[in-house]
Amino acid sequence: MVVSSAGHQLSPIRWDDIHFDRGYDRSLAYAQSKTANALFAVLLDALGRDPADPSFKTPEQGAATQVWADTSPQLDGLGGLYCEDCDIAEPTDSTEMIAGVRDHAVDPAEAERLWARSAELIGINAF
Repeated sequence: MVVSSAGHQLSPIRWDDIHFDRGYDRSLAYAQSKTANALFAVLLDALGRDPADPSFKTPEQGAATQVWADTSPQLDGLGGLYCEDCDIAEPTDSTEMIAGVRDHAVDPAEAERLWARSAELIGINAF
């Protein structure tokens, strides 16, 4: 699932100034990000039409964990978790990509580093 908004109506991708080097406008940047979300979904859908991979889930299976996470009392008061298959994922060291979450994907220091880098790239003070 990719989430966008009606904000995409305000701007297509500005390919000639994608990073807003000629002046930043937060409304247009938001609109461009929403257009990018929608375009990402278009190509992702096309690429995934015939995955020929048994590890891919049906739409119902793919939505189940998001619905569970939104409604489960097990998650009341919790956030920043990695969930899969309608449960909180267990840590794993496996490189087989079967199940579980690797430490690097839930490391608070890495999350802060990514947040700071993202803020730097868009020119805001995030803290």
